[in-house]
Amino acid sequence: FNGLRFDGTNDYVLGTLSELDLATFTAEAWFSTGTVAAAQYMLIGHGASPADNGWSFSQLGGGLRVTFHGVGNYDTVSTPLVINQWYQGLMTLSGTTATFYLNGQLLESVTTGTLGRSSHKYALGATPGGATLFNGVIILARVWNRVLVANEIKRLYQDPYGMILK
Repeated sequence: FNGLRFDGTNDYVLGTLSELDLATFTAEAWFSTGTVAAAQYMLIGHGASPADNGWSFSQLGGGLRVTFHGVGNYDTVSTPLVINQWYQGLMTLSGTTATFYLNGQLLESVTTGTLGRSSHKYALGATPGGATLFNGVIILARVWNRVLVANEIKRLYQDPYGMILK
């Protein structure tokens, strides 16, 4: 697959999206990791500190981590990641309920705090400040302004490019 290749030392993408209501959204990244070292490696994120109402979806060693800045970290290590294997990582947030998926399968749901509106930068492959650099390939990253339901998430996993969601 072609995609954005990150070397873990200095590569990342920084951009903006229109203002997103952070109380309800879905974020997805298709990725292949180049390492399963114990450090944290950012896949996709918005903002980087407790003051910015941000969130991030990252690789933490051989598992996944979702962070709601100023609220807490939620680690999913029950499904270890393997180097050079493709994964669909997806998270939804509905109010104070965050749900994590890997390859179309539910991993877990947790209760979080609340996030507000924010217009901070979005980043792929690192935080917006260039920290926690990812080593691997990201072929697809999307953010929706609504919570996708389980059958939509499964369809995205089965055919990531063939389905356009409204």
